[in-house]
Amino acid sequence: MGKSTLKAQRVLFFCFVLVLPAISLVYRLCDLKNYFGVLKSTNSAVLSLFFNFFMFTILLIILKMLSQIWQETHDKYEMQLSEQTRDMLKQQEQNVSEFRVEINKRHRMIYETLDRVKDYGKQGDFIRMKEMISDLSVQMEKNKVESFCPNALLNTILQVKKSEAEKKNIQCHFQIILPDKFETFFPDTVITSLFCNLLDNAIESCENVRQQEICQKPLIILSVNYQANMLIISQKNSKNPEIIFNHETSKEQQQELHGLGLYMIEDIVKEYDGVVEWKDAGEIFESNLMLKLR
Repeated sequence: MGKSTLKAQRVLFFCFVLVLPAISLVYRLCDLKNYFGVLKSTNSAVLSLFFNFFMFTILLIILKMLSQIWQETHDKYEMQLSEQTRDMLKQQEQNVSEFRVEINKRHRMIYETLDRVKDYGKQGDFIRMKEMISDLSVQMEKNKVESFCPNALLNTILQVKKSEAEKKNIQCHFQIILPDKFETFFPDTVITSLFCNLLDNAIESCENVRQQEICQKPLIILSVNYQANMLIISQKNSKNPEIIFNHETSKEQQQELHGLGLYMIEDIVKEYDGVVEWKDAGEIFESNLMLKLR
């Protein structure tokens, strides 16, 4: 439905809203003044029937217009939500990609340094060789990148989010046990959306706690395991006890509390025939997810 069509329908709607009471008022005044008395009874009955049919038709038109306006508004809202979700996923994927580039840059630096150490060894310059090895050891310890799981994408996401959290003085503990062929069950978009949103919400909550000086060392604990045919994801993070999260929180309220994060997670869990539980435990917020391994 085009904008011009929708605008025309709205104009017609308001016209009907004004015309309908006016016609009804004129008809009642005529009836009250007995202007219809000059007509035969048969003609009066036909006129009354025609008027009632006319009023009923206008009522149907108004209801149809209201339905179309509501559908247009709903579709527009869904489109905006879809665009925001797409932008969020794009930003998350960009962050992961940038982190991978940074890791590759560090790897190249290590290989180049080792090649130079090898050249100094061939030249017999062992003092310079020892200095470079010592510097390389310090740099590697300083820029050490942990490995959390065998899945490259999830491992990178966890590295990115832990690095981001630690810069904000947030402690992170990850315990990840994945089923075999994990990537065949969940495509990259699902992995990115699920874990980025979980950890982004936790980091946001912890940062709020630290800024409010409620806790100087906020914490995020994420564990992933599998049992039978289900992937089990559990996360606990620090939260402000004054902010209450209700189990019956609507999606609109969720967007105010956590952006689109919880909304997207719930949709993914539903797609995988799973269950999700958000639990407010005062100073701790718990997220428990179970997704079926197809």
